[in-house]
Amino acid sequence: MNTNTTNKNRIVIHGLPYVYVSYENNRGNGAIAVIDCTRNQIIERITSFFNPTAMCTDPSEERLYVTDNRLKRVMIFRTDDFLFLAGIAVGTSSSPDPVAVFVEPGGKKLYVANYGEHSVSIIDTVTLRIIKNVNMFTLQPGILGRPFAFTCNEKSSYVYVACKRDNAKDYLVALSLEDDTAYPLDFEEDITFGDTRNPLTVHPDGHTLVSLGEVGMLNYFGDRPVGLYDSISLLDNTVSGIYLDNRMLFCTTREDKSYLKVFKNLAIDSNRNITYENFIEVPSYKAQDIIRTSRTQKYIGVTVKPTDLPTGGVQVIDVASLNYEFIALDVVGDMTFPSDSSVYVGQQNSVRPIDLASMVPQPAIQIGGYDITVKSIISGYSNQSS
Repeated sequence: MNTNTTNKNRIVIHGLPYVYVSYENNRGNGAIAVIDCTRNQIIERITSFFNPTAMCTDPSEERLYVTDNRLKRVMIFRTDDFLFLAGIAVGTSSSPDPVAVFVEPGGKKLYVANYGEHSVSIIDTVTLRIIKNVNMFTLQPGILGRPFAFTCNEKSSYVYVACKRDNAKDYLVALSLEDDTAYPLDFEEDITFGDTRNPLTVHPDGHTLVSLGEVGMLNYFGDRPVGLYDSISLLDNTVSGIYLDNRMLFCTTREDKSYLKVFKNLAIDSNRNITYENFIEVPSYKAQDIIRTSRTQKYIGVTVKPTDLPTGGVQVIDVASLNYEFIALDVVGDMTFPSDSSVYVGQQNSVRPIDLASMVPQPAIQIGGYDITVKSIISGYSNQSS
């Protein structure tokens, strides 16, 4: 489940904006390819995996964290020399099925969503030991949720977890950054998240959590641990989104819609008053999939699956003007912005760089032979899980 999101303008190791590409061959063995974007060449292959499922870096981009479904571990590497640091078993069962990994903005704690066993593993990034395994079933007996996505920002007091529920409405859990206490947030409305995209993003003020889905929710978090919430119809039928530092919120919409929803300063306060400065619909395409932003948040990128067009592609939007370009591609997978000058798109067994000055695709970087499949790609830290 790939929902990479808000890349910040961090210091990149040795000035090189690396792109990390997870892939797997038809025998079920996987690895991570490391691309140096200054040369568009693979400079390293990290092969300590069977089935890599999710990746992230820490805020300083000094470590790479990768979950492995078959090893049932999160694997940790340095990003300067790709030295293996540790492999930490996650969950408590034989089938944790880790699908998302996330380091909170302070860099002190690592979170792994164990979809198969309905739990979240919290890990100390200094000692590299499990702090706590939070069982979603014990939070609310009878409510068996499957965690699959995280978000948090520098002003948040909580890490927020999106949970899918079998044959019932989905829900949220807030995990306290201070003491790891879990607070389930079960709404009166029937909320339904998308199956694979991260539906959570946080206002820059840290108080407003935006929950996207068939019903759009705003949640206020202040001094009290349980959030006050209300719905807003303008967020209905959304799937995933990104809240930028300039207080613009970009939201993708469900597959049959051909527009993006864009808000300015959408928020909810402690009295449950919902406010926003502006709302517009930006023309897009049906079958919107992944949404990302560049490191300085100059651009927003949205991948489009080839369902309504002869081919799919990437819609690149200039945040300041909201003008956009559509770059057609035959195969469209995951996507990441290593800088403001390029966006990289995963394809079947390659990664395609796109030059943002000319909006022209560059020669594909072959990741392996015809027997491999590119899974996910990231570059830099994000305040949402991917």
